[in-house]
Amino acid sequence: MKKIIVLFLLFILQIKSGSYAKPYLPQNDSQIIERLSTKVGGNPSAEVRNLRSEIGKNPKDLKLALKIAKRFIELSRIESDPRYLGYAESVISNWLKMEAIPPEILVLHATIRQSNHDFDGALKDLDKALKEDETNSQAWLTKATILQTQGAYVEAKRSCVPLLRLSDELTTISCISSAASLNGDALKSYNTLKSVVEKSKDAPVQERLWAITVLAEIAARRGEDKLAENHFKEALSIGYDNYTLSAYSDFLLKKHKAEEVVSLLSDKTRIDNLLLRLALAKKILNASDLSKHIKDLQSRFIASHLRGDNVHQREEAIFELKLKNNSSRALELARKNWKIQRESLDAKIFLESAIACGDKASAKQVVEFIEKNKLENVELTKLVQKVKP
Repeated sequence: MKKIIVLFLLFILQIKSGSYAKPYLPQNDSQIIERLSTKVGGNPSAEVRNLRSEIGKNPKDLKLALKIAKRFIELSRIESDPRYLGYAESVISNWLKMEAIPPEILVLHATIRQSNHDFDGALKDLDKALKEDETNSQAWLTKATILQTQGAYVEAKRSCVPLLRLSDELTTISCISSAASLNGDALKSYNTLKSVVEKSKDAPVQERLWAITVLAEIAARRGEDKLAENHFKEALSIGYDNYTLSAYSDFLLKKHKAEEVVSLLSDKTRIDNLLLRLALAKKILNASDLSKHIKDLQSRFIASHLRGDNVHQREEAIFELKLKNNSSRALELARKNWKIQRESLDAKIFLESAIACGDKASAKQVVEFIEKNKLENVELTKLVQKVKP
């Protein structure tokens, strides 16, 4: 691990050099946390049958269960279908009943809970796993990601520190830069991560895609639009990722490039988040099929309510505000969502809904959060000025 990287971590975290154990140095820089298949396509139903049949024949095979549960979690992300999370939980259910649950099972269960926005439950699983095995790099990374989603940036950064001795350079710096860029150190985080990305050309696709997406988001928040667009395009040129597609679509909508959003998403309407962005673009273009997309989204949100989940509260708030012109309902959803997750987009829809309702007082908690964390975001800065007395 390069000295500059260690110094960056020490600067961001403001901790003394002797406050953690001597870093473990991997034998080579290709060491990664986890490799997952990036193949998209095929027949998911047939694959589900095959996987369930395989674990049915070997129900006590922990290694097989972990492999199959990971695949189901991956399919849930690719297909944007919560049923796969249920399949994954079913696969590991026997181990969850044990008095001493294997750390690997706890980490997978935490991932399932994270996907269902049960962040507190996920953190409990991760803490249990790390109590048993503090060298579980995936547990630290998942914990950092959840804490960042909750807006606990200092804790998120500290959860990245163990990766310094457990994982590779790109993963470590992606983790710390992602959180630090939201906590008053956007430019330094961008520059440090960019230097690591540039010398990590041979890193696994998913690691590079994540790192470059982080660069794109930092640049976009800082108003460096050309840099942001170049990074988004680079990320999507090396791999398919629904999160990156959604973030890039938001960027394009902000830049009034609705035609590009339609071109990007027209064949991806099965993904709820992407259908929402497509509908927003169609509204800007006054497209004839906008009403169809609105009805489809409405049906999906109703189905989500029937399942009893709150995964799409942010997206539903955007839907209500920008496609249904129902600002009071949007603010209600944005307020509920803010209790669970506090990412920049959560802050944005909360502030926009409050402004549309003429209820600037309700936005006080969001403004205080932004100011306390020194969150650098040109869009949010403009919105904050509109709600301040």
